[in-house]
Amino acid sequence: MKPIPVRILIGALFSVGVLAAQQRPIPVELLFGHQRIQGQITTVRSFGKGPFGLFNLNILAGDYANANKSENEVVSNLQLTAQVIPGLRVAGGAGFHFLNGFVPQLGLQWQKAGPRYMVALNPTLEFSAHRSLATIGIAELRPRLSDKHSLYFKVQSLYIRNLTAGLHERSFLLLRAGATWGSFTPGLGFNRDFYGSDANYKDNAGIFIRYNFQ
Repeated sequence: MKPIPVRILIGALFSVGVLAAQQRPIPVELLFGHQRIQGQITTVRSFGKGPFGLFNLNILAGDYANANKSENEVVSNLQLTAQVIPGLRVAGGAGFHFLNGFVPQLGLQWQKAGPRYMVALNPTLEFSAHRSLATIGIAELRPRLSDKHSLYFKVQSLYIRNLTAGLHERSFLLLRAGATWGSFTPGLGFNRDFYGSDANYKDNAGIFIRYNFQ
């Protein structure tokens, strides 16, 4: 497979392609680490006041040195969602993966949120050449400093298990600590990415910026 240049990875972060009726803030986050640039953009849309909606998550990673180009990543998940009860949705759609291509998905989305916190869990079955279970967990805390200012802390994890082979496929741990002014949040960030059945890992630490587009 031909490696994906970092400039294409950066451009892909800003390509969402999700349209629906109700507008919500769209958080765009980039980590400028000591080894690579990493980022994600999350889009959630509801069809009016009904139970149906759309969910789109895009994740990228690109090494500055391109020493191992197979670890340059672009992954996009696009899912239709339907609310079962408040805070719980079923989700079905597809992932578009830089290595696995088109990957049908079926999962659940659970979220509990308040003005100063958010906790979410998203287990998803993936059906490609093999079956996998991908689970994303997110916890955010935003302690208030003033009307327009707050602290910002986030822990996010991903674990993908190859169910066919019974092996670890991919995982990561993401940590963020910063301060928010209006829609803009800068701070310190750390990512540890694990690859393959041996869970070989790569660390990346640096400065992150996050902006909530309204």
